[in-house]
Amino acid sequence: MPRIRLDRWDLFVEFLSRTPFFRRLTIPTSDKIRDAAEVLAENLQKAKVKLVDLSDKTAYATVKYILRSEKFLKQVYSGKEARDRLAEMVVDDELMEDL
Repeated sequence: MPRIRLDRWDLFVEFLSRTPFFRRLTIPTSDKIRDAAEVLAENLQKAKVKLVDLSDKTAYATVKYILRSEKFLKQVYSGKEARDRLAEMVVDDELMEDL
């Protein structure tokens, strides 16, 4: 399988926004998907993850940690019901492995 190497975080956000990644996590609308991708990118940068390392297991673990964090959930959804639905999806290890 060919690997995609992104050299800018805005490309990462654009790419991730166009994949089914967030839709499979029950984020249905394009504006929320874009918001989630931007929040994930910001948090990855704060965690000092580099774009060239995104395919590493350590980066994957960081992504899971961020997606499961209350901070991320609140940044994406202000409503408790939507946050709870997303939280339920991201704690599912089997689903996360499939993404």
